[in-house]
Amino acid sequence: MKKELEQKLFENHPLLFFRRNNPTKHSLMGASLSVGDGWFDLINILCYQLTDNYRRAKDDYEFYLKFQTRSSEIDILNERRQINPDDPTVKNKIFYSPIHVEKARLAMQNALDNTPVALQVKEKFGTLRFYTDRNTPISYALINMAENLSSTICETCGDKALETSEHNGWIHTLCAKHHNPKE
Repeated sequence: MKKELEQKLFENHPLLFFRRNNPTKHSLMGASLSVGDGWFDLINILCYQLTDNYRRAKDDYEFYLKFQTRSSEIDILNERRQINPDDPTVKNKIFYSPIHVEKARLAMQNALDNTPVALQVKEKFGTLRFYTDRNTPISYALINMAENLSSTICETCGDKALETSEHNGWIHTLCAKHHNPKE
């Protein structure tokens, strides 16, 4: 994969690829993805799906944090008549207690702890292989789906692949244009 596309994946999904520069005993990525450019969109979508739970939990936490108000502050404002409960601009406002915020923080931490980390991304036998740790049944299913879909996408350009075929001793998944480049 071109360095620009790899960099875009690394920037968009830092949680998945934070080990890319680690020694080989921690990650087999060698700081790069060993796949063709044609699978960029497939890998990018897979990465968004694998980190979706964490992103949602983080958004929830930030929302609760933004609207956090200590109940004593609301009582003080009520006593000073600074909040009129009948005021329509105040009536529909929701204030969250520190307990709400803490529950959201814990949910975000749990989602982070269960977000997979990419160990190796490569092509093998003409299909994508996406190896991770900290897998869940959902992440296994998402990765399996992407690996199966890769057999229908040209690894060079991303068009619909003809079939997986052998070229010079290697198995590739290619479209008509790249299957017979001389024609």
